[in-house]
Amino acid sequence: MRTALDDPITAAGYPAFIDELKTSGFVEGKKLAIATVRIDQDAAQLFAQTAALARSNVQLLVTEGTEAALQAAEAASQSTPIVMWQ
Repeated sequence: MRTALDDPITAAGYPAFIDELKTSGFVEGKKLAIATVRIDQDAAQLFAQTAALARSNVQLLVTEGTEAALQAAEAASQSTPIVMWQ
C-alpha cells in the first residue's frame, strides 16, 4: 500500500503539518484521527474510498499533491473543507 506519506518529501513536511493542525485545535488522539487512502489505485477505487471517508463525518479532507486526489476529495463532499498538501 502506498500513501502520500511514503513519499520522502511529503513525509518530511508531515510533522510541521500536524503542528499547524494543533494550532487550529486538532490534536491527534483527541479531536484528530488520521485515515489514509491509497494513492496507487485506479481512479474508481480512489473516488470510492475517499467518498467513504467523507461520509464518516470528517471535518477536514487533506489531499496530497495529485490532481486525482483533489478531484476525489471535491467529488466526495461539497461542504467539507479541503486542504491540498504538496
